[in-house]
This record gives sequence, structure tokens and C-alpha cells, in this order.
Amino acid sequence: MLGIVFAILSSGSKGLEKIAHRYVLANEDSVSYAFVWNLLSSLLFLPLFILEFNLPQEPWTWSLVLISSTLWALVSYFGFKAYSSLEVSLKEPIGKSKIFFVLFLSVLFLRESLTVEKVIGTLLIFGGVILVTYHQRKRFGSFRDKGVIYTLISAFLSAVVLLVDKYGMMFFKPEMYSFLVYFIPAVILFPLVIRKKLELKSIVQQRFGATIMAVVLGSSYYLIFDFLAFF
Repeated sequence: MLGIVFAILSSGSKGLEKIAHRYVLANEDSVSYAFVWNLLSSLLFLPLFILEFNLPQEPWTWSLVLISSTLWALVSYFGFKAYSSLEVSLKEPIGKSKIFFVLFLSVLFLRESLTVEKVIGTLLIFGGVILVTYHQRKRFGSFRDKGVIYTLISAFLSAVVLLVDKYGMMFFKPEMYSFLVYFIPAVILFPLVIRKKLELKSIVQQRFGATIMAVVLGSSYYLIFDFLAFF
């Protein structure tokens, strides 16, 4: 019963986080917001990173962190650009196409089993994506919209990075790994926002409260989701 409660809290946190993203990005620069969001999220995980600091024995595993961080930076870039041009009620159903990509990649690279239930469930989700992107009388017309394209790219990259993270978490503690995959993307995005002083200032002055809310909700989702492993 307690596990169900935490699952509901986790879903609620994620849903509210997405609304906060849309609220900020309806008026602010997406790249600047991606930088700020990743940086503040990493600071939130910094105490856990320090407490759980433990270097892996295999030096090559740091390449997994670098690959994952680069992918997460791209996910943030395309995902937040999608929020700027697409309604959250449309973006989120389209974003569920990530499940289709996860299924395909996990079977291809992880040799996971492909069951009838997985196929049917994935096809239903994919059918829903087609339904919500149906534009007037032109089939798949809105697939040409930038917001839809950005969302699909973000969904695909999210599926890829999930596979990388699944493997990488075998060598790192979750708290340490989580800090790195927030902090390094912020470092990667930093050169893109050096000259965006006005955009960064606008986020801090006009949408800082909503940004902090998105950071806290996103981190809460992660912590609650991680806690669910005990149930």
C-alpha cells in the first residue's frame, strides 16, 4: 500500500515538473533554461554526491558518464526547445514514444525478450502518438512541426541514454552518478550561454521561483522513484 502511495507521489511530482517547465519556457530561452536547470539540479544532489563519494575501480567506466552526460545535455536541449513551441498536453503524449525506442533498443542491444504483451502495449502507445499528431485532414501533418520533431528527437535520445545509464549504474552509486549527469551537462551547455546574459538574467528575475519548483519536483521524482526499489 505504501509503495502505491509513493508511486502516485512520484507521478504527481513528474507531472507538476513538466507544467513548471512549460510555464518558464513559454517566455524564456530554452538553452539558458537547460543550463540553469541542470546546474541547480546538480547543486541539489551535491550533498549526496559528497556523502556517497566512491570512485569506481575501472577507470574506463568514466567514459559511460561522459557519454550519458552528453546525451542528457542533448535531451535537455531538444526537450526544452520542444516545451517552448508545443503545448505540454501535446508534448507529453508524443514523448511517450520513448517507450517504443526503449523496446527496440533493449531488444537489439541488451538482448531482452520480445513478448506479445510488450509489442501490443508499445503499438498502442505508438498509435496514440499518431492520433495526437493528426493535424486537420493531413495525415501526420504536424510531424513537420518543430515542437513535434524536437520531442521525438528528445524521446529517442532519452531511450538511448536510459540504456547507457542502466549499464553505468553498475559501477557508480546512484547519488554520485545522478550528480554527474546533471553537472556535466551544465558544463557542456555553458559555452552556449556565455553570451546569453540577458536571457539568464530574465530567468533569474522573472521565472526563478518556477525554475526552483521544477528543480525540486524533478529531484523529488528521482528520490521517490529510487525509494520505490525497496517495495
